[in-house]
Amino acid sequence: MSIVKGKRAVSEAILNPSQVERIFIPFGAKDPDLRSIQNAARKAKIKVQELSRHEFESRYGKEAQHIVALVAEAEFFPFSEVDPDNYPAVLVLDHLHDPHNFGAILRTAEVFGVQVVIYAKDRQAQLTPTVVQVSSGAVSHLKLVRVSNIAQSIQSLKKRGYLVIGADEKSPISVADYRPNGPAALVLGNEGEGLSRLVQELVDQSVSIPMHGKVESLNVSVAAGILIWTLFA
Repeated sequence: MSIVKGKRAVSEAILNPSQVERIFIPFGAKDPDLRSIQNAARKAKIKVQELSRHEFESRYGKEAQHIVALVAEAEFFPFSEVDPDNYPAVLVLDHLHDPHNFGAILRTAEVFGVQVVIYAKDRQAQLTPTVVQVSSGAVSHLKLVRVSNIAQSIQSLKKRGYLVIGADEKSPISVADYRPNGPAALVLGNEGEGLSRLVQELVDQSVSIPMHGKVESLNVSVAAGILIWTLFA
């Protein structure tokens, strides 16, 4: 089982009640949002258990917004079923390290209609409670695909008919002036190095975000929002 923390993330988890085993809240919690979630859980026939505040915070910490859910482990979507007819907008993550960035990008992807997110099994932030909480429950609505090799997966996407677009701050092509003509996969690099050399060689088109200030670059999760909205929304 996995632990989902936070009011928004637990609310989203309740939408799939068969995946939720139990919800925990502190005894005597008076927050109306918590009570609303508690009532929704009981209507969905999900058991809600109250713990003493001390026990709750000892188990789950103070950042959990006084509510957690035990949910079934995520069921990952098969890479073989990712096709351009059903999923025309795909996001590929080239070994992100920071779980907060990962969660924020998942949230952004879901908000702007990206249905499939592909990421690596190794050398990549994984689906931890922190990621789920930062995503505000977006993980419940996305097709998450874990793969062994990002480069090989990109090659396969190209063969299936996806145009592969890489985010590269050195690209002379502004994302503001570019629009994919059909199904596309946007590839985002990690926080330190950006796209790996091999991935750079595989992309069909690289794009950049024009910047006019004195700061050299954007946080990858902020850049993801701009790129996803411009290319796919």
